[in-house]
Amino acid sequence: MAALRGERPWRIPVDGTSAGAPTAYSSNDYERLRTVVSLPDRSSPWLRTTNADNNGDGGESSDKVFRTDLQ
Repeated sequence: MAALRGERPWRIPVDGTSAGAPTAYSSNDYERLRTVVSLPDRSSPWLRTTNADNNGDGGESSDKVFRTDLQ
């Protein structure tokens, strides 16, 4: 899960209709996260930031799409 305000990714285990305890990863390393995409055959998720919208303080072209190892 991505968190705009908390600026950190979370891992939340899901089993059917139940969600487990969330695990937070590094805070403020990624700026305002909008999207996390996990691919079935990869262990590293792709993240996208949203720093250049009306609520972010980033300049033009400050948004990023990148892959990271969450540890």
